[in-house]
Amino acid sequence: RSTPKPSSAASDVYKRQVNVRSAPIDRDEKIIFRIHEGLKVDILQSQPGWFEIILLDGKKGWIEHQSLLRL
Repeated sequence: RSTPKPSSAASDVYKRQVNVRSAPIDRDEKIIFRIHEGLKVDILQSQPGWFEIILLDGKKGWIEHQSLLRL
């Protein structure tokens, strides 16, 4: 299964609530903030299964790729 390529285009969060992590791994990596359904984010880069995102206010972090709907 391939991971979509990063893009400067906006993406839309489609899960009700998503934990944004400090690193692209789902273990003990710190949850740095949460985002909610409908929020638009920009993708900075990707790693298998993960996107690094940035919000309009400059906050950055990693979320699982299935949390986003590409616009």
